[in-house]
Amino acid sequence: MFVVAGLFSIIAVSLNGAALGTDYWIVSSGTLKGDSIPTLKVNYGFFKGEKQIDLLGVSLWTLHVYCGSGGSCMLSCGADANEWKQDFEYFKDGTGRPVTCKSKKTAKELGLSSYSGRVADAVEFLGNGFRISTIIFLVLALLFQLVSSGLCAANIFTVPIEWWVGPLGIYIANSASVFVNMIALAIWGSHYDSKLSTHLSVAETLSNSYQIDSSSLGFSYWLSFAAMIIIALTCIPIYFRDSLKKFADKEMPAEQAVAPSGVILLY
Repeated sequence: MFVVAGLFSIIAVSLNGAALGTDYWIVSSGTLKGDSIPTLKVNYGFFKGEKQIDLLGVSLWTLHVYCGSGGSCMLSCGADANEWKQDFEYFKDGTGRPVTCKSKKTAKELGLSSYSGRVADAVEFLGNGFRISTIIFLVLALLFQLVSSGLCAANIFTVPIEWWVGPLGIYIANSASVFVNMIALAIWGSHYDSKLSTHLSVAETLSNSYQIDSSSLGFSYWLSFAAMIIIALTCIPIYFRDSLKKFADKEMPAEQAVAPSGVILLY
């Protein structure tokens, strides 16, 4: 049973690790104002993402999360941190200037002519506090899952003496992992519902030149959700094993022996 629980823990670790490292926490599409055909596609995670625009040919840009003053972040297609800062300051305060970004697929560039000079509202930016909090709780969930995997391995190859290394320790690690994982998903889900479902935090929506047609939580979010469910299921084989052990101990008759003195000994 510890083998099954250990496999579940390893799967959960892999899923949450993949969730943290992939760029599909938000997936959205948008339409140029005054048009009816969606031409903008955006997906991103906690650190980077991609933006695709289909106007007279498909162009693709890499996005990077840049966070500035006031706990606000945007996703810039700039080439380095200096250009990300320029982009952010242009849309946040009107003091910088947007950068010219070269597409990964074509020679098409995205530059000054694409923007209106509009200063965006604070609500239109990605909240850095929500982003950092989600990352912290996901990392904690991952650490507790690793602890659970280690405890399962310890119970497979040894007979632990300390209570916290045995089944109770696995229960505690799994419960803590599920709890912090749930908090992480709740934080990101609430931020999506209140802001990210209507504001993409990219230049096209910050400049009000595009409107969002559809937005959803991407597969990265659901990978973490699946990891939380699997780590909760890890408790089942442990509980089943403990139940069988208690039943076997109850059913096993005590062996009797007679000492030379005539006293009956129970074993």
